[in-house]
Amino acid sequence: MLDYSNYMIENGERFCLQWSPIVSEGAEHKPAQSERRPGALYWLYPNFMINYYDGVMDTNLVILAYRQDRGRFDFYFPDVSANAANAIW
Repeated sequence: MLDYSNYMIENGERFCLQWSPIVSEGAEHKPAQSERRPGALYWLYPNFMINYYDGVMDTNLVILAYRQDRGRFDFYFPDVSANAANAIW
């Protein structure tokens, strides 16, 4: 759903911000006009990411360990009602 031809990356000392417009033509899921907000991916060194796209946000925390790294993913939706969940699934 991201328009990779207009994908932008900004690097800082301890972060990386990436953003892109949402594809409106040719995507498997065609977002409604109200959903066509840019997607943003924000990585904070060394192990935390915040992703925002299509009105949804998620966070990724990578727990670095000696033998096995782990990831924790949390998702945040503007509408968590049963009607909204049924519309997605």
